[in-house]
Amino acid sequence: MRPRTAITPALATLVAVISMAVATTPCAQDAERTVNLSPGCNMVTLTFASGTDAAAVATAVSPSNALDTIWRLDNTSGSFQAFAPAAPQASDLPSVNLLDTVFLCLHSPATITMPAVSPDPSGATMSIPLSPRCNALGLTFPDSTAPSQVAAVITPPGAFETMWRLDEASGSFEAYAAAAPQASDLTSLGFLDAVFLCMARPASLAMPALAGVAAESILSAVTSWAYQIQALEADGAADALVASDYDLLVIEPTRSVVGSQEFDTAGLVRRLHERGKLVLAYIDIGEAEDYRTYWQDEWERPSRDKRGVPDFLLTVDPGGWSGDYPVAFWDQRWKNVVTYDDGSLLDMVLDDGFDGVYMDWIEAYMDEHVAAAARAEGLDPAAEMMAFIREIRDYSRGRHPGFLVVAQNAAELAEERPEYLEVIDGLAQEDLSFRGEADTEWGDRASGDIPTPPEDQAYLMELFRLYREAGVPLFCVDYALREDNVRKAYETAARAGCLGYVSQTPLSRLTGTPPPP
Repeated sequence: MRPRTAITPALATLVAVISMAVATTPCAQDAERTVNLSPGCNMVTLTFASGTDAAAVATAVSPSNALDTIWRLDNTSGSFQAFAPAAPQASDLPSVNLLDTVFLCLHSPATITMPAVSPDPSGATMSIPLSPRCNALGLTFPDSTAPSQVAAVITPPGAFETMWRLDEASGSFEAYAAAAPQASDLTSLGFLDAVFLCMARPASLAMPALAGVAAESILSAVTSWAYQIQALEADGAADALVASDYDLLVIEPTRSVVGSQEFDTAGLVRRLHERGKLVLAYIDIGEAEDYRTYWQDEWERPSRDKRGVPDFLLTVDPGGWSGDYPVAFWDQRWKNVVTYDDGSLLDMVLDDGFDGVYMDWIEAYMDEHVAAAARAEGLDPAAEMMAFIREIRDYSRGRHPGFLVVAQNAAELAEERPEYLEVIDGLAQEDLSFRGEADTEWGDRASGDIPTPPEDQAYLMELFRLYREAGVPLFCVDYALREDNVRKAYETAARAGCLGYVSQTPLSRLTGTPPPP
């Protein structure tokens, strides 16, 4: 990841052939929106529904033979995609989305007709994820909005660097720079203006909503991620995290571990933020861990078939992880440990400045011992897990608006409780292709390369469809050591619509097999 303070090289190449921007003709609400296009490349905000075929956009241009090419900047990869009506089979731009900014390049004057849009009369806002580069976007702010007003609603603070808009009259770009507002020549913005917003780190823009447009998570702008929850105190571990190129890091909130209370977790999070990274804290909400500071001396560990003390400690970890004990997660005493007690896990995470939580053992509700205990109390374990996650989200956002809530595993919960898709900001799934054994050391052969049964993989990929359709970002972590398995894991994750990461089950260092460039 690297900050951008100017237009990308790919954009600069295209800008060189732009003749002028466009003017939008006035239109009544609910009418069609007609935009006049000039010969050359015109910078336009599209108002077609998300998922509209690029070929359908081309047919909206009149006369049809005036259009040469449609160019769109992919905000995730930072590269341009194109659609050419004369060679659709060779085009790499299959579809467009609402509020996409594109360049429509023509050899003669034309118009394009699109659906009309207007701001939500309720005054609601929508959150637009921004990648750590220049993002092409159509704005929904009212006419005469100052660029500084747009910059002020980009979070986190310090992420915004510059804003660029093509001037209709001169055919040149005007800019607004956060570091030098007095030297900026972009002074006013209008409804549906097409701009480039250049970020130093992943960010989110809150702008007026349009009817029917759902909010997306800042996680949608992440292009790479990593996961380390052991050995953060080892020599060089923190420096390696800070120096890494990953946009998003999931790390252990180390000062919650007995013997590591003096670890400067807040200082590490601050250093990672200074490098423009999102940082999530790993917490296990479905199991108690006997090495955490919340574990009391008088507590007694459960066995497989006998509860511990307190009696919300139900059984031992079925995967063989030592020191981990599934809990009656609906029990208020356990909820207090995670959320409500003074010095709770969540309070520590919030105090240390994390951007969100990465919650493990959501699958507790499916564990045979846990599910049986819930049903014995007349409870639906799936409903109770969703309610618990909602409580975690609501408590956290009461202290930190915009706090991210990411679930690991148990993709099935969305099938049982569709409203779950509205509660979480992202889903991470382990073992889509390969898993490893518990309690291994880095480099052990058992730390990965165990194939996931094909039927399990197929089921997970079908479940992912629910999340994609709801706009919930997907992350996959596989455990593999062999080069061919690593390659297969990344390829399968990409095919499933997942942002992949391949490591080893100890998760005690950054992977030696990072995602392909």
